[in-house]
Amino acid sequence: MCVVFYVFEFDLDHQTMSNTYEWCKHGIEPAIDMLQNLSVDIFPWWMIKLHQNEVINVYDVKDMDEHQFSEKNILIEQNIKSVLVVPMHVNQKLVGFIGFDTVLKHKKFQDEIYLIRMYSEIVGYALEKQKDEHRILQSLNQVKATFHQTIEAFSSFLEISDPYTSGHQKRVSKLAVKIAQKLGLTQDHQEAIGMASLLHDLGKLYIPLQILNKPGQLTHAEFELIKTHVTLGAQVLSKIDFPWPISDMVLQHHEKLDGSGYPYGLKGDEILIEAQIIGVADMVESMLSFKPYRPSIDKETTIHHLNQAKGKHYREDIIKACIDILNQTHFTFD
Repeated sequence: MCVVFYVFEFDLDHQTMSNTYEWCKHGIEPAIDMLQNLSVDIFPWWMIKLHQNEVINVYDVKDMDEHQFSEKNILIEQNIKSVLVVPMHVNQKLVGFIGFDTVLKHKKFQDEIYLIRMYSEIVGYALEKQKDEHRILQSLNQVKATFHQTIEAFSSFLEISDPYTSGHQKRVSKLAVKIAQKLGLTQDHQEAIGMASLLHDLGKLYIPLQILNKPGQLTHAEFELIKTHVTLGAQVLSKIDFPWPISDMVLQHHEKLDGSGYPYGLKGDEILIEAQIIGVADMVESMLSFKPYRPSIDKETTIHHLNQAKGKHYREDIIKACIDILNQTHFTFD
């Protein structure tokens, strides 16, 4: 399938927009030079949806109705069959959008939307510290190189038919950051843990769903395949110039203090504390959540398993912090 990815940014007064980055699959002619300083009026329906923070997902451009007349004509002229556009916000202000077009064939964009939303969150996450609009726009240029590397690394996922996209990663991230806060880690460490948690199961996009969601017991070969998700995810993330060792955190989040973990059987201080925190949060979220192969486990049993792992699989201070959080009646993954 022929795919084009692009980033558009708006000017300060939202009167014009420019294509600031474009990636085309081999055989597609780039059009970035012709897409500069365009009036936003050429996309009237599009702009309404973006300002409402809505995703634009069109399977067949020819089926667009009269309210989408302007966009429809422009897309048909470029032989675009399907289109997905996701708004990009910074501090709740629309600053641009991320788009994917397919030519020659139609594509049903569905599970990929979760990843694209995540890309937008990565950009916003890096920019939210900026305190005024001018510095935000300057910072956008600074992080753009990292953002582009992220897109290049993930572009191959567009054609994966049914990726693993549940809310597991966000829930793990929430608990992991809570644990980091409880341990008194710096804000920088908390940000790193939050980011790595959102990406920790990225490699599972390469694992067949029939194995990930198998209702019965896994065979040895199937479990060995699932275990490769940490190295697969780390390989992808190692291509991105993050300000933290995100790929190492993802790689190590299934390692155990006693060396019984994977992929390398690391022990003790060989394992990053960030990876240990993510591992604990991952284990807890998995136990408390319903799975296709088993019902959810109650909190008391989960805490029992945590105590069994204390000092053996995970650091005692991490386990204690996690149990304290679980015992807070107001804590919830929702």
